Amino acid sequence: DGGGNTNDGGGNTNEDDDSASLPATRPVSTRAAKKVSRLLCLLCADASVGEQLRPHLFGLLALSGASYPRSGVHIATAASDVILAFAASCLSASLVWFLHDRKMIVHMTDDVKELCSAAAPSASAPSNSRCLYGPDAEEAGLWVVALKTVVRLVAASCRHRCDELLRDYDAAGGYRVLAHAIARSEGGRAAKLLELVTALACCRTDGDGTGAGRGDERDADELDGPSLDLAEAKAATNAQAFEIVDELMVRSVSLIRAYAESNDGRRPEFRPRADFAAMARFSVDYAWDDLASPSTSASTSA
Repeated sequence: DGGGNTNDGGGNTNEDDDSASLPATRPVSTRAAKKVSRLLCLLCADASVGEQLRPHLFGLLALSGASYPRSGVHIATAASDVILAFAASCLSASLVWFLHDRKMIVHMTDDVKELCSAAAPSASAPSNSRCLYGPDAEEAGLWVVALKTVVRLVAASCRHRCDELLRDYDAAGGYRVLAHAIARSEGGRAAKLLELVTALACCRTDGDGTGAGRGDERDADELDGPSLDLAEAKAATNAQAFEIVDELMVRSVSLIRAYAESNDGRRPEFRPRADFAAMARFSVDYAWDDLASPSTSASTSA
């Protein structure tokens, strides 16, 4: 057509690689969403745009964690890109308090729970909807998009020495839903979610009451001081994030998982000497049972 996009007669249109990877997506919709996203990301490079977006933040933040049919995944990705650009350049202490007062992180986390099937879908969701939930949403990459958006937004807010959004994320069960998603994600998508644990661990948590108050418009560099940005320095100050690592490690070690199942969920602490003896006995019994199991015998004979 002279514009650089050609049709080969089989319905294939030349597009960007990201657009082509989305299944059953109309090229015009993908291109339009990408252009709007790029424009808004460019505008968000100006910090003053943050206040102009204030009336529209609720709708924008809801887009990243919503459920979509396969043909609409690009909308979640485009919205996420804009939100991350907003968090990087436009966020301020007053906007952090605005997001806290409107409970936006709680709403975003609740949406992720539904998306990951960590909670039952809301009654407003149509039963015959083609929108993706659970494993289907994970396969389409929606889990990664939604969790990346909320975690990066929370992490960015902590640069303003205001941990209200981090508290909101915790209160809404955000750590648990992230652990749930990591444990049930496949391959490279699980690795991307694990990166978010590092982002949470590096969130600044000021327990001394010196965080930025409402209306404090000083920028992040002024609040941080000239010498240290903890997130950039990868200084882990949020101990709660390590609970995700702890839970995932327990899930991955079959011996400890079996011990907990046999002891009403209690894990070995190894503080009293009795725990060492009990764990030693249990490990021997567990090894014998494992060797005697049909699956182990079959794999050994093979």
